[in-house]
Amino acid sequence: MDRRTQLADVVMQIAAERGLDHVSVREVAAAAGVSIGAVQHYFRSKDALLLAAFQRYADTLGARIRAMDQSGTPRDIIRRLILELLPLDGLRSTETRMFIAFAARAIVTPELARVYHYGLAQLRSILTQLIELAQQSGDAITHVPADTLARTLLSVADGATLQTVTSREPDASTHAIAELDAALTLVFPGS
Repeated sequence: MDRRTQLADVVMQIAAERGLDHVSVREVAAAAGVSIGAVQHYFRSKDALLLAAFQRYADTLGARIRAMDQSGTPRDIIRRLILELLPLDGLRSTETRMFIAFAARAIVTPELARVYHYGLAQLRSILTQLIELAQQSGDAITHVPADTLARTLLSVADGATLQTVTSREPDASTHAIAELDAALTLVFPGS
């Protein structure tokens, strides 16, 4: 792993554990075991560090989604894809906490917003294509456009993600999966 990637991973770890307010060149250098100058060699500012880390997260998630099992019906594939986004284990919970911190900052940081919206558009495109396939075969409802259904499923995933990661309930993950399955049943009523 190259130094830039290592430093981006450290930023993600700090963001997940303590939030973006604790990310600084000094903090990243200390956590990575390198000098401040070494961090500044690769990243001139905190914003550059944040952008690299958010892009690293997006690239990692994209690779994981591309490597997913693509067998089964469009509904099966969509369910697996959305489950990959939900904080159902330690790794995904950590990623979710980090992602929420970055998404909030993307509201006021155009560079982060571009990464966020690019990734979101890719996810929406995949879901839309799968739903269109299901609509053509009669397996999904057809009175609502596929893009609207894709956006709806992502909204359910967003809500379930936020509720799960912030919940103190031991069965929050079970509720998130049930919410996803309920939404899928509305889109794919024959499944």
